Amino acid sequence: MTQKKSTISKVIRTFVVLCLVLILALLFSFVFRNSLVEWVSSFWLTEDVSIECLDFDVGMDPLLVIKTICLKAEGIEIQINNAEYTIASSEFSKRNFITQANVNIERIDVLHQQIPYSSDADPEANPVAFEQTVANNELWSLPELLPLIKIDQINIDSYLFEHVLSISIFQPSRSELAIRGDIEANLVIAKGNVSGDFNWSGKLILSQSQQLEIMSQPYQGYIKDWQGLMEMPIQSHFQYSGSMLQSQHEFNLSNVITFDNCAIPLQVDGVIDTQLILTSLQLQIDLSSLHTQVTTSQCSSATAVTTAVNLDSWLIDIPALNTVSQSGITLPEINLMSNAVENPVKIKLNDIQISSQNDVKLNYQMTLNSNATAILSADSAQPIDAKLNITASGSILKEAEETRISGTKNLFQISDVTTDLGTIKSVNTRFDFSLLKSADGPWKTRGNGQIQANELTNKALTIRSLVTDFNIEQDTIALLTVNLKTKLQGIQNDKFAVKTVSNDLSLSFAEFQQISGNGKSKLQGITANTVNISSFDFNHQVNGQIQPYKLAGNHEFTLPSGLLGNLFHDEQNISVLVPEQSVTYLNSIVKQLAPELNLLTGKLAVSLTKANDESDFNGKAMLNNLSAEYQDYQIINAQIDAPFILDSSGIQLNNGKINVEEINVGVPMTQIDASLSMHDSVPKLDFAQAHIIGGQVTLSDFWLDNRKQLLMLDINDIDLKQLVDLQNQEGIEVSGEVSGDLPIYWDSGFSTIDKGILLNDGPGKLKISNNEAFNAIKQQQDQLAFLENVEFSKLSSEVSLSDDGWLDLKIGINGINPEKNQEINFNYSHKENIFTLFKSMRITNSVQNSIEKRIQQRLSNKDKNL
Repeated sequence: MTQKKSTISKVIRTFVVLCLVLILALLFSFVFRNSLVEWVSSFWLTEDVSIECLDFDVGMDPLLVIKTICLKAEGIEIQINNAEYTIASSEFSKRNFITQANVNIERIDVLHQQIPYSSDADPEANPVAFEQTVANNELWSLPELLPLIKIDQINIDSYLFEHVLSISIFQPSRSELAIRGDIEANLVIAKGNVSGDFNWSGKLILSQSQQLEIMSQPYQGYIKDWQGLMEMPIQSHFQYSGSMLQSQHEFNLSNVITFDNCAIPLQVDGVIDTQLILTSLQLQIDLSSLHTQVTTSQCSSATAVTTAVNLDSWLIDIPALNTVSQSGITLPEINLMSNAVENPVKIKLNDIQISSQNDVKLNYQMTLNSNATAILSADSAQPIDAKLNITASGSILKEAEETRISGTKNLFQISDVTTDLGTIKSVNTRFDFSLLKSADGPWKTRGNGQIQANELTNKALTIRSLVTDFNIEQDTIALLTVNLKTKLQGIQNDKFAVKTVSNDLSLSFAEFQQISGNGKSKLQGITANTVNISSFDFNHQVNGQIQPYKLAGNHEFTLPSGLLGNLFHDEQNISVLVPEQSVTYLNSIVKQLAPELNLLTGKLAVSLTKANDESDFNGKAMLNNLSAEYQDYQIINAQIDAPFILDSSGIQLNNGKINVEEINVGVPMTQIDASLSMHDSVPKLDFAQAHIIGGQVTLSDFWLDNRKQLLMLDINDIDLKQLVDLQNQEGIEVSGEVSGDLPIYWDSGFSTIDKGILLNDGPGKLKISNNEAFNAIKQQQDQLAFLENVEFSKLSSEVSLSDDGWLDLKIGINGINPEKNQEINFNYSHKENIFTLFKSMRITNSVQNSIEKRIQQRLSNKDKNL
């Protein structure tokens, strides 16, 4: 029994001791509660957050009183004063602990300070911990049950705000939350969700932030009505569900953006929906209900072309959901469409990605299918009808220090072009390009493509097809090169035709100022009237500058025969020079005009010059020491000096000089002097004079075309002795001279001489002795014996000549036979083909050998005189 009492006593003593220890522990915890809470909180607070001050009491009503608590983190300090937590119900349960509780806070002060940027603060420095914190749904979720909250004053002093922001928060009911003060809003709270509506403006934000005001100043000059923009009311609705913050912002913006003498009216109205997923810090923005229109018609750079196709008004549509996250920004699609009623221009930007490192990636497409009448006629005085199709696509990529812009399958198609000047069946242009920029280096450019045009026709010229391949390269800002390879086919008009023109040209642009280039061209299958030239080769050299524009070039051309020339041009003049060279280079062309004409020796030189401020060319053609043969005719030592003008009507020539030593048509003509002119490319022999048979012949006003004309050949002082000697008749001696006029009828060539008259210039003599032909006739007509010795006072002849060479002479002789003292009056008709006569009179040896011998003799004589 005693032992049993002793055991009970020990239990009681132990219980008393435990109670004393518990009471002492509770007393110790209460007395040192502040220090104890600070020590415990150090285990669950992050390293950069600390409790700087703490003073609280625990009781029954209120259950908890926090007189002061100070929290400090990098850049922010929070102090809460006089906070109470009370429970209205005496029934103590978990639900009542919240639903029947009230939180009353007298004041909260927040101090937000700017901290220097440090890469150590980058969440990527500890990505695993950061992602775990973000992904913690419980961190962002609101409890379904909340106590009633009342905060009398919250003061936010931030370096972002110009003034201290002061608000109060209270709950009229458990489902409502009201914010008053500098910001006013009414929120609804239900089952862990918070939603509400509030109205705000840009002015409200800028008025609270001097830094934002300073940051906005550079942009204020670009907005015509900045004040109106800042005062524009914005209606916003938001809903917070713990892990997600959703909002809608409704506004109507009408303003004008201005820069570089360009005013762009901007109209934006509609709703922007946003959704912030707090567990991943991903922001989704829906702009599909936003209507945006910009107008560029008030820009000084707007042209009649842009106005004609409504390119001065654009609609912007962003149909897909856009995402902003830690990794960057993603915009699936942006559409720009010109505000044209028919066939608008469409530009599509898609797969737009902007990374957190500011890397940018996007694709683009552009299309335009339109009747191009308005576009092409906008800046033209003449209406132009055409169909237009433009398709362009490519990508833009910016990574680290490299930016690349590329375009592929860019097509420009125009067809059925009709103007007052001519027509084009189709023009198709295809090109690809790439632009590359690395670090601080210049843009590097690459581009290539092809231009095809078919059936180009105007009043003066037709081109069946044109194809140009081009290549563009630029590695430094100092040098841009352009290579062109062009082929034209089927070029023709009513005067000439060219089968093919091929051109290779390389151009270089230094500092976008200096121009240099070289290349070559080849014309093949050239036909002009009846002249055919197999090819015409050019070598090109050009140099110049862009500003002020100057371009000089030398274009050397070569004919297959070897004839060389140059075309020169600069900012003042254009000139063509064919330096002195052998005329034999022209034989291939001359023989097509006159197959039996052969140029043997001589020198040719041609020059053309035109000032850029004039429309006409001044030219000069010279032929020196020309010798040639035509059939068995001979031309010896001709000189031609012909200054001329080339204008839109053709060649104009005045007083071109022609001198020929001799032309042998059977009867040699010597000392030939002539004056030549051309009017609208039609040649005219103004005057020609030649020595022949001891006298002279003169011709004037002879048009060298196929027109009908009457010419008068003036004959003076023809020596009768030399005339008779031409026929090699022995025993006939004649002295005296004759002169006269022969009318020549010309119709597409020589036609007739009808009844020309030759008369003696004075008395003459005729003696015939031992001439077999005369003696035979005299035996039949003995009265002809009086002609054996005649002193004539008059000798006349009527001359007619047909186009086939038959000469009809009606000769009359009046005089006296001094031996027989007999008066003579004799009339005689003679008919003979002088074409045959002249041919028989020509040198029977080779004409070429004869001419070559005479030329060699002339050269030999010159050498002897040196």
